[in-house]
This record gives sequence, structure tokens and C-alpha cells, in this order.
Amino acid sequence: MSYADVNGISLYYEEHGSGRPLILLHGGLGSGEMYAPVLPMLAEGRRVITVDLQAHGRTADVDRPMRFQTMGDDVAGLIRHLGLAQSDVMGYSLGGGTALRTAIQHPDLVRRLVLVSDPCKRDGWHAESLAGMEYMGAQLAEPLKQSPLYEVYSRVAPRVEDWTPHPLPAVASGARWSGARGGGARRGARGGRGGRCGRRPRAGRPRGRIRPGRRGLAGRSGPARGGTRRGAGRG
Repeated sequence: MSYADVNGISLYYEEHGSGRPLILLHGGLGSGEMYAPVLPMLAEGRRVITVDLQAHGRTADVDRPMRFQTMGDDVAGLIRHLGLAQSDVMGYSLGGGTALRTAIQHPDLVRRLVLVSDPCKRDGWHAESLAGMEYMGAQLAEPLKQSPLYEVYSRVAPRVEDWTPHPLPAVASGARWSGARGGGARRGARGGRGGRCGRRPRAGRPRGRIRPGRRGLAGRSGPARGGTRRGAGRG
């Protein structure tokens, strides 16, 4: 088991295979284990690094709000901790928002970026998915204990008692997505103008540039509507 002490958090990660590095970021309430079915294939020719984000899987929560910007800094810190000049980064849903912020805030560390099911604005969600998010909250703590999500969390989390749904990072201004504190967050944050893509950088930090030559990807199904998902890779 490997941990990197970066950005005020002890971040759990695993490495598989060798070759050009590829960091995989999981969705909300999940962990790096969600990539287990494809790890053998990816690790045949890549150095694959799975990460458990803040308050997910084997990474314990810390006393700070859960924001895509902060988790993006965590991933950048991991890249530096591993001594990598650059890495490809793929993120799904919650991990997609984190991957996007990693590339925006630390563009020199991200060689290629792939985002899966990651809308950057509130109106990027299917209406039924958005409605479902509104019901996520503390009342789901007990029912979710019957789910595969909790089975994984209860098996690996450093503090299983942290399983209490709290707000997760916002998708856009006025939007709120909730999840479990142990597979989610202690405190959430309101989204800024334009959602994940358009929030102003923190004071003292210049906005990064995502360089030209990146390709967009969109799937046929998922919580995000076609044309609003963003995937990218440099040329």
C-alpha cells in the first residue's frame, strides 16, 4: 500500500505495469478499484496509477472543503511526488472534474487528458440525472450500506465510521451534488460562474492553458448529455 503526503492529505495510490504513465481517477463514492476490470489490459504497455481521491477508498478525509480545484492540486502533487515530468490523466465523473482542474491548473504536468461523463455546466446533465442528485443526502447513508459502493468502502476505508453523506463539489453555479463523506466529502463548495471549466483561479495562481491539438470525446449514454461532455488528448 502506497501513500503520498501531498497538499495536506495522505493520498492513496497504486501502480501497475510499466511504460508511459497514466493516472486513473474514479467517480464519486468509488475508489481506484473501479478500474480493476481494465487494469490488466492497460498495464500491458503503460505505468498505470490509480488514485483514491479525498475521502474515498483508502484516502481518509481531511479538514477542508472538497473542491475540484483542491483535488486537482492533490493529483499534481502526486505527479511530482512520483518524480514524473508529465502524465496522461483520465477521470470519470467526479474524477473527470478533478482531472480537468489538474490540467487547467497544472498544464505542464498533463500530457493527455481524457474525461468521461463529465459535464462542465449544470445544463449538461440529463434532467433525470440532475433530479436524482437533488435527493442525495444524509438520508441515504443507511440505504447505501446495502450497495456495492459501501461494500468496497467498508472493506478498505481507514475510518469506516465516516460513512455519512455530505455535499460533494458543485457542477455549476447554484448546483450541488452530494455523496458520502467517506466516499464523498466533509464539506461541499458552491460552484462558480461557468462550473468546473469557468471558475476563477485562486489569488496568486495564474490560469493554466490547455494547449491546442486536443480531441473531444463523447459517449452515447451516461448522466451527461451529448455535446456537453469533454474529453481531450493532445495530438
